Amino acid sequence: IAFIIEIVCLVLKAERWRVIVSMYKDLTFLQAWKATVYGGIYGQITPARIGEGLKVPLIKDFSITYSQIVFTIIIDRFLDLFTIILTGFLGLILLRKILGVNNVVLSLISLLLVVSFLLAYYLKKKLGVITKIADSQEESSGIKWRFYSTIKIIKDNLLVFSDNRKSRLSNKICLAIIINIFHYILYFT
Repeated sequence: IAFIIEIVCLVLKAERWRVIVSMYKDLTFLQAWKATVYGGIYGQITPARIGEGLKVPLIKDFSITYSQIVFTIIIDRFLDLFTIILTGFLGLILLRKILGVNNVVLSLISLLLVVSFLLAYYLKKKLGVITKIADSQEESSGIKWRFYSTIKIIKDNLLVFSDNRKSRLSNKICLAIIINIFHYILYFT
């Protein structure tokens, strides 16, 4: 049973990554499956699962840059982190009496999570302001201009979506989160 569940978990991980990569390019399930399996094997034998980045060369589609594929792997890791934090928080709420967590600690953790989400939202907005500043400034040799132009180059290289993909971006992220939740339910089962 555990072996079958592990295979289903790998299928869900491959589909989740395929959904994330579809922000740039639609891959077949077999391409995503092969990259996920090899990336998982490399991730098991490297510290901090850094070996998952080795699935980049397995995607032989030159319309997607390596930096964009690495970005999707980072997003994939953040979705894992988000799901684990959310699951842990819900577990604290549901099991607070059994675990002996008082309401003050729970309130502080809730406040920390809300502040984290607000900070992420602020940084997203700030990224847009920085790129507008970089567009409006003339080329100069100042450190501030170099910082802004570097951030703009990173944003322009990673967040290149066609208009129809940009409109579906939030749907894809929500779908990836739902797949991730099912994956973790099976994984912990």
